[in-house]
Amino acid sequence: NYICKKQTAPYILAYLLLLFILAFSETIVASELINNIKTKKNDPVRIITFGHSYPILDTEEKRNEFIKHINDQKVDYVVILGDSDIESEQISKQYFNNINTIVYSVPGNHDVQKHYSNTPSPEFKKRYLNNVGYLDKVVIKSDFNFILLNSSESQYYINSFLNKAFKEINTNNLTMLFSHHRIWDDNFLRDESYEIYKSYLYEQLDPSLARNVDYIFSGNNPAHYFGRNNTSENNIINSNIVYWSDIVDGIRCYSLGMGGGGGVKVPER
Repeated sequence: NYICKKQTAPYILAYLLLLFILAFSETIVASELINNIKTKKNDPVRIITFGHSYPILDTEEKRNEFIKHINDQKVDYVVILGDSDIESEQISKQYFNNINTIVYSVPGNHDVQKHYSNTPSPEFKKRYLNNVGYLDKVVIKSDFNFILLNSSESQYYINSFLNKAFKEINTNNLTMLFSHHRIWDDNFLRDESYEIYKSYLYEQLDPSLARNVDYIFSGNNPAHYFGRNNTSENNIINSNIVYWSDIVDGIRCYSLGMGGGGGVKVPER
């Protein structure tokens, strides 16, 4: 259990059930169940998030089994954190049409560019937009806010989006930011936007982020981290990591990516 004491709303309590494991078929799937986050009105909000699922949820049967587990939890919202084949019309419909609650999505690098390529693909981006309807979005409820961030964008674009979002939301309410990349982690960077890693430092983002956001949830491949700064050469990979958390500038940050990659073998049951 964690207590979130926000300066402008000191009585908001957030209770997190940190991890639930879904084991089926030949895969082990980890996702985040945020259990009973309490808003200013003390109403519980139940959310499931998951990301980087394409290497393991790679058949219709596996995705249906996963969706069944999600529906069994009877949550209020599901947020897909990128790299989950949402650019595919068939797969996006499978998630959006069969999950029995409101589903939101943020794009990962695989969703908006050709897989295993650092060249942005207008066709992939167009497909994702057609399937989801947005690349980033602000969701304002009476007592909490969702900020859905396209973390593949440039520093300038992201700061403009965040500045606009912070003007729209009620900052007294609980605010959760969802992204694909770990925007608070500067271990790996690229020079241009829409590449495999983000193209900006955390300190280059809007400084009001710390004042306005209570939680950040990201869903990139965990194998990309815990290596040498800004290089993939001789990268030391911790293949045991499927979930971890940080506190940065008072923001609780959660990394929920799954599905191996980067030399990590997906474990078989």
